[in-house]
Amino acid sequence: MRPIPRANSSKSKPPSDLESSKILRKIKKIEDDVLFDQYVANQQWETKRIQLEREAAAQRNAAEIIQDSSDSQSQDSLTLVDSDDEVSREATKIGAAILEENDSDDEGALADLFASLPVNETDPVTGKTSTVVNGSNGVKVTIRDFGKWTGVNPTRVLEEACRARFVI
Repeated sequence: MRPIPRANSSKSKPPSDLESSKILRKIKKIEDDVLFDQYVANQQWETKRIQLEREAAAQRNAAEIIQDSSDSQSQDSLTLVDSDDEVSREATKIGAAILEENDSDDEGALADLFASLPVNETDPVTGKTSTVVNGSNGVKVTIRDFGKWTGVNPTRVLEEACRARFVI
């Protein structure tokens, strides 16, 4: 599995124009994000790379068929098309295996968590409005607003608890 090329690698060329430097900055910003996971990105890149290779092979096949029909070299072209079809079939098998490997229930559950947006609902009996998120499996989660925080900041409470625990 080949990793995604990084913007700050020594192999990458310096940006030749404004647009490429802007793209490199965006990539750097994404990679520096706390939530960025290089392993997941590499897995997704592999599936995308296989799709791109299949599309490129199909374009090459189409170009060879057009060229061969105009040149009328049918015998030599059939050998090339057959070998490309074999490569394309092998790429399809590898892509299917990787996609099956990536399909997991954990990813589906996480995707379902963010599948719907919060909606304001009014209770017909009491007339109160509440913000809820409806899940794909029918679960309804109510979002409650506790108002402005007063008193001690939760971060400060955690810091003081940690200090008290370690200073014995």
